[in-house]
This record gives sequence, structure tokens and C-alpha cells, in this order.
Amino acid sequence: MPVYGIAIDIGTTTVSLSLLDIERKLKVGSSSFDNPQAKYGEDVITRIQHQSNRREMTDLSLMIRNVISLKVSEMLSQNNVEERKVSDVVIVGNTPMHHLFFDLPTGSLLEEPFRADNLESIETAAEDVGLDLPQASCYAPPLIKSFVGSDALAVILGFGIAFDVYPSLALDIGTNSEIIVQYHSKLWVASAASGPAFEGMALACGVRALDGAIDRIEFDVDSKNFNMRTIGKTMPLGICGVGSISALHSLRRMGLITKEGSIERSSQSDRLYQRDSVYGILLVDANDTADGFHIYLNQMDIRMLQQSKAAIRTVTELLLLESGCNSSEIQNLYITGAFGNGLDIHSATGIDLLPQLPNLVNTNQKLGGALQGAELLVWSKDARSRVDEIYQSIEYVDMMNHPNYGELHSKFSFFP
Repeated sequence: MPVYGIAIDIGTTTVSLSLLDIERKLKVGSSSFDNPQAKYGEDVITRIQHQSNRREMTDLSLMIRNVISLKVSEMLSQNNVEERKVSDVVIVGNTPMHHLFFDLPTGSLLEEPFRADNLESIETAAEDVGLDLPQASCYAPPLIKSFVGSDALAVILGFGIAFDVYPSLALDIGTNSEIIVQYHSKLWVASAASGPAFEGMALACGVRALDGAIDRIEFDVDSKNFNMRTIGKTMPLGICGVGSISALHSLRRMGLITKEGSIERSSQSDRLYQRDSVYGILLVDANDTADGFHIYLNQMDIRMLQQSKAAIRTVTELLLLESGCNSSEIQNLYITGAFGNGLDIHSATGIDLLPQLPNLVNTNQKLGGALQGAELLVWSKDARSRVDEIYQSIEYVDMMNHPNYGELHSKFSFFP
């Protein structure tokens, strides 16, 4: 009888599932959907606060379990797999998402010293966590720290970062981002509260990375204008996260955004745009969009993107500092999460989201790096032993109390 497994990555914004044929090492089904908890808060802190006051809200643990159970059933039905044929479920996620799924106390994550209730791996019956899979066990790898969860371990495992010969930098970018530096066979890990801006939807004209989303804006030196590319090569519908990075770089080169991040109102460009009292920069005129509405970045969008890129860049710089690794030594770059596909490295370094990496040899960008690690944990019990070994080689760096954080965050809020 075929034996199947299910890998689940519970992200702050998106939940992803894989259905795996364990014997044949094949992915036979997949699904992804918006995390329903988002309507109670786009960031993890707001959700934890809601969960701490259940008198006024839906139980977020029950909510995520019910939705995942439904999506698992749908995925099994679509692939003609019976529930009793599933033997293993592996779940990864950041610490708040992990705790909410397993219905663990989250109050200690709200106040210093910001400790997780449980960092150890979990193994239980799938039915005990609300999954209608009578023959399946459910496994969750250990958590690294209060805001760095098992998804970071899964990224390390999925990309094989721990076994790189040369120095590596990895970024899992989302509402809550994890940054990893590998140097001399040791790993340094921290989280960055990057917020929802890079997910796209938080921007005034933001959309997810779907057909019609602007994902590349390139400045043309000769015409002093820019050219655009959309996913699916269809009429533009909005701008996604990777598109916003590309846009910031081009608009900065055009002189439409100052070093401080303000829109240059003295510019004579016909792309300056004002709606009510809010200034913006017009990217696509309404006549050229799929829905007949202007696509633009306004000043609030730019400020939000500045804060997000500053958070990620600051954490990256401090991890390099703590590890003793210079950015010029990095030879392997891994990017997953919201920027898993399509991030233009030149634009990212151009706005100081990433450090200069002059000796970069290998770049690996893909969606679902954490899910890929979870899949390995379904396919191989040996991988769980490797996770334990990796866990022992990780040094967590606390950014909240780092003496250099504030100074660097202010520095990287500016554009080069």
C-alpha cells in the first residue's frame, strides 16, 4: 500500500502544503492559501495579543487547525489519496505560528525576556492537533529561539547551508524574516521584524506575485525613463514585493526619491502624482492598467519599504559582525520567502537591502525553502538526526538588545 506524507509550512502570511509519496520520493500534490489569522493582525505580535484576550476574538489555534485540516482533506481528495494512507506530517513555522498551531501559551513572547513556552521538537498523533489522519504521526522540529522557529532550521536543511564549504548568507524574507550566516561550519541566526511591505499587499497599489504584478522596473539611462515587466507578461494590475525593490532602485536613480526617502517634489517629472494630500510617483497610467486604475508608490509606501529594508539590512550586518565574516567573503547567497523568485540582486544591493557581495559565486533563489526542508523531514527519518546536529551548531543573536542595532537601523533607513 502506498504511504504518503504531508509537509506544512505555516507562514505569517501564507500557509503551504505538499503531498508526498514517501516510497517513490515524489511530490504528488501541493496547495497554498492565505493564513486566516491575518485578519486579526498582519504581524505576529498583534496576533499574540489577540490570542491573549480570547473574550474578544476567535481562538486562533482552532482557526488555523481547522483551515489546515480542510485544505489537507481537499488536497488528498484531489489526488485520490485516502486519509488512512498518510503516515507522516511535518510542520514548520516561526515560533508564534508554531505555538498558535500547537495551542501553546504565547504570553511570554510579549514581554521581556521574550521566551518561548517550548523550544523542543514535538511528536504527537496527527489527530491530536485536529488533522483527520488516523494513521499519521505529526512531527515539528525544535525551535531556535523566541522569534526564530523551526522554519529557519528547515531552510538550512532544505538548502544544505550547514554543509557549504565557503561562507554563505541566507534570507527567508516575509512579514517576519530570518537571516542566516554560515562561516567556518558554524551558523549564526536572527530574525528581522520586516513587516508586510515586501509581501506586496500592504502597499497602496500592492498585489501578491501573480499574473499582472509588476516585478521589474528598469531605469533607462538614455531616455531617463524606465521599462516595466509583469509576471505572465500581462497588463499591469499592481506591484508586488520584488517589483517594489526594483522600483525604489530605479526611482532613486531617476532622482525622484531623495537619499532620506522623501519624494523629490521639486522635480519636473510628469510622474509626480498627488491624490488628496498624499504625494506619490506614478508607475503606470490608468489607461494602461488591467483594471483602469493608476499604479503608483506613495510617500507612505516608501517609508514602509524603508523600514522593512532597514530591518533586514541591519540584522544582516550584525550577523556578519558577530560571526566575524566580511561580506566580501560570502560566496553563496540563498533567498526564499516573499522574494524567493525574481529578486533582482543588483536592485537589492543598490538600495542597501543587501550588502555588496563582490565574490558571490552561487545564488539560489526559490519559493518555499522552508517547505523544501519540511519535505526532506517527511522523506527521511535520518534528516531528523541531521536537524538535531544542525541545531547544535547554531548561535542565536538577540537583536532586540544588541548595542549597535539602533545606530545601524538609522543608517540603513537611508538610501545610498
